[in-house]
Amino acid sequence: MAGIQSWVALPESHEESEPFFKHYAESELPVLNEGGKIVRVIAGALYGKVSPVKTYSEMFYADVRPEAVEIAGERFERGRPLVFRPGDKATIKAVTAARFMALGGANLGPRHLWWNFVSSRKERIEQAKEDWKAGRFGAVPGDDKEFIPLPEH
Repeated sequence: MAGIQSWVALPESHEESEPFFKHYAESELPVLNEGGKIVRVIAGALYGKVSPVKTYSEMFYADVRPEAVEIAGERFERGRPLVFRPGDKATIKAVTAARFMALGGANLGPRHLWWNFVSSRKERIEQAKEDWKAGRFGAVPGDDKEFIPLPEH
């Protein structure tokens, strides 16, 4: 994997913040290397390590490289998303070389998702659709020629 690009939902108080992008080199992100696992903290805080990536809520997002994984005696193959409920206690055991992303954090309340738009308010997504159709979103720096039409569904 050469890189990862992620979007994280914002608390309602910051939903209308100006979007921004900042690249972080791998060397800028803190790493925990112990107990047979390497954990790079991409955003938030985990195992006492705190990422320099700006966040607006309590969260963790990490690249974890243990040895396939076993949880509660069941093995999980690569490429399968696993979701734990709040309060679940899970011990993940590496049984072969593996790599996964671990994400978690504060409950931000319900969110609505449509294509590339996420909001706590359905009407804001409808406004975003209209803004996209009308060209009111700025161009991607360095890529002002390509335009992706709004999907019909």
